[in-house]
Amino acid sequence: MDDAGDAGRKALLVLLIIIIAGSSFYLGFYSGKKEATATGQSIQSEVPSSSLFLMTSPKGDAEEVIIGLIQSANQTIDVEMYIFTNSNLANALIDAKKRGIAVRVILGSVEGEDITGLITIFKANGIEPRDATPLYKTMHSKIMIVDGKLVLIGSHNWSQSAMFSNREVSVVISDPQIALQLEEIFNSDWSRSSPLQ
Repeated sequence: MDDAGDAGRKALLVLLIIIIAGSSFYLGFYSGKKEATATGQSIQSEVPSSSLFLMTSPKGDAEEVIIGLIQSANQTIDVEMYIFTNSNLANALIDAKKRGIAVRVILGSVEGEDITGLITIFKANGIEPRDATPLYKTMHSKIMIVDGKLVLIGSHNWSQSAMFSNREVSVVISDPQIALQLEEIFNSDWSRSSPLQ
């Protein structure tokens, strides 16, 4: 009975730590925003100091959170996305590219999804999206790595339905070691990918 009680207390403690970390991240994320006079856009000035933030849909402001993460970039943004049809997120990446951020995008080949317009607008703005490696039956990843230290990973595709209709759960992790591991995966996929026409 004592073992069961100890296990329950440990589980509760872990849950409380996750809630506190998530709350700290959330507060740090939104209090860290400032107005950028050069572009007139709201750009987050600092990466949140906490290590974990839970992002959910629907009604979890997922699109706003992702845009904030994109705006926080100082050097690099790498995105590997199974379904990418959300124009607001595409525009946020284009704005980042215009700010001098190195942006790389690998897209999944999803049957029935027309991404011709997305490819065209990316190319017109200096982003060369690539087709996922043919080594896999499906490239089902949904990740973004910002500045080699901040990671977004989970179930969210970058589509309207994922942002506003579906039950989706993802996490934002501020951890250079995890970012490095995912960056190695991304770089491997990038090296085997091909330019989209």
